[in-house]
Amino acid sequence: MGFLRFFLLIGLTVICPARVIGQEDRVLSEREAALEDSKIGLNMSLDFQTAYVFRGYNVFQQDSQLDQQMLFAPGISWNILGSGIELGYWGAYQVTGDNIGENVASALGTEQDLYLNYPWELTQEMALSFGTVLYLYPGADASITGADVPIFIEPGIGFNASLIVDLGLNASYFFGIQDEAGIRGISYLYINPTVAKQFTLTPQIELGLGLGYGFKLFKEGNDGAGNIHDISVSVALPICLRERVCFSPGFNVAWTDLADTVDAETGEATEFKAADGFALWGGITISSGV
Repeated sequence: MGFLRFFLLIGLTVICPARVIGQEDRVLSEREAALEDSKIGLNMSLDFQTAYVFRGYNVFQQDSQLDQQMLFAPGISWNILGSGIELGYWGAYQVTGDNIGENVASALGTEQDLYLNYPWELTQEMALSFGTVLYLYPGADASITGADVPIFIEPGIGFNASLIVDLGLNASYFFGIQDEAGIRGISYLYINPTVAKQFTLTPQIELGLGLGYGFKLFKEGNDGAGNIHDISVSVALPICLRERVCFSPGFNVAWTDLADTVDAETGEATEFKAADGFALWGGITISSGV
């Protein structure tokens, strides 16, 4: 978690086709992917989303999964010398809501991601992808998180097959570097199958549909844990007005299982129903290759 999303562009799948976190819930069109094949292999993006949902969980929420606390996420990646090896950066910044400072202190805000990804083509239709994402949370309060800058690393492998639909299967391990309960203690194995389909509407416009499921196996076991399962559905409409500039508005729905909580001060218990796990958000991604 903060936790993307291309692995989220947003809404990170775990190994980069754009990043492997975030951006899990976002459909990447063929035209957008082609930006990475630009002259020097440099691709830049700006994400504006009404919420930051990572693996089913609304990261910036204050009261519920349906909270709309806006995300601004800049990103840049480089296809190193045309080798196919991609090095990139992606940041997640909360720009609305009364809990911005609280989320930064709790290592949920100002997420800074560095990632490395290498695709290996097996056939014309099938490929493997090997990657690693480094998550950093500067500005955290050590009295809350156990570290001033909590750090997580997530190596992973992905398989993709472009058939009638695009099928993906990603596996990664989200590992906390510092030996603290709220960092290493929340480490987990993540399995993420996906299916996507793109439809060409006009020479400049495509319609992208995506469906994904995620399962976590936590280091400390899944008993009493929440956010074990997540489901995401995404719709995107990439519009490429120029050869190397694309605008991609989109809408997303996600669900995850929430764990019951107990207020540390009052002792009051909150029991979550299945319907409480739904999150809805939309936004636009602007991307350009040079």
